[in-house]
Amino acid sequence: MAAQYNIKVQYAAWMAVCTLAAVVVLTGLHLRQELRVREEGVRARADVTAKALAKAVEPAMASNDVGRVAGLVATIVADEEIYHTRIVGTDGTAFYRPWQERETAGLIMVQAPVVRGTNVVGTVEVGIGQASLSEGLMRTVLGHLLVGLVLVGAAVGAAVYASRPVRESLRELLQYVKRVAAGEAKGERLESDLAEVEQVSALLNSLVASVQEAQAKLARAQRELKSAQKEMDEYTYVISHDLKEPLRGIEAFSKFLIEDYREKLDEEGKHHIDVIRNSALRMQRLINDLLKFSRLGQQKSPLAPVGLNAMLLHVKLNLQYALDQKKVELQIEKLPTVV
Repeated sequence: MAAQYNIKVQYAAWMAVCTLAAVVVLTGLHLRQELRVREEGVRARADVTAKALAKAVEPAMASNDVGRVAGLVATIVADEEIYHTRIVGTDGTAFYRPWQERETAGLIMVQAPVVRGTNVVGTVEVGIGQASLSEGLMRTVLGHLLVGLVLVGAAVGAAVYASRPVRESLRELLQYVKRVAAGEAKGERLESDLAEVEQVSALLNSLVASVQEAQAKLARAQRELKSAQKEMDEYTYVISHDLKEPLRGIEAFSKFLIEDYREKLDEEGKHHIDVIRNSALRMQRLINDLLKFSRLGQQKSPLAPVGLNAMLLHVKLNLQYALDQKKVELQIEKLPTVV
């Protein structure tokens, strides 16, 4: 059995899918833009810290005061997300490095030169984490998710509301079809705001009119057939009655001949008398069978089992004179009984 769908559910599902797809696409575009902006903001924070530290440690690097460099790092680098700080001179001398080396793969790395006059005497390297970036993106995702749920709910509600005229029109069409099937919609025309429903109604009216016209033609043909059958029965009865009269005479006189003169005739004469009487009797049976056959159409169940051997035996008897004249021997094998 084919699956059945509710139009309201279909409308709601399609609207929900379309709205959700739109929300996903817009969220992806917005997240991409948001990621770029927030990454630039984090990089700017790290760049400001690196430049401030580079300016502050220049005198301490000039005097090779490593302790003072460490103090300045502890004072200036106050951002909790900065997990990596390293200060080296141009000759590779390390003025400050973290106590525990950390993988920098997940950090945003920024470098700032340490300048004395017009010469670069070292480099400050700062690595900042992306925790705030992740938190911001998560808030953005949650915000978009909430907006998406609201939009999906609104779209589903709008779809249900928009499908109401269609559902009402289809319900009216269903009721109209039921009235047509019950024969209660003669001359009725369904009017609907939905053009397709009106088209279906018009086609249904045309179909009903065609069926009614065909039924009228069939009823008229049945009446004509019944009248013709009645006339045929009357004609057959008259003809059979007219045919029976001479047969009765032939049968009666042949009976008289057999009863009164059979012993006076030779064998050939007896045979001729028997042929005349049997032929008259068969003719009477044929006329009676013809009358029965003409009345078959009036019987409720005219079908009955017929033995083919018995039927062919009657045919053989009817044709016996012609068979004898032409010296034909008709042999009948065992045949089935049919209905």
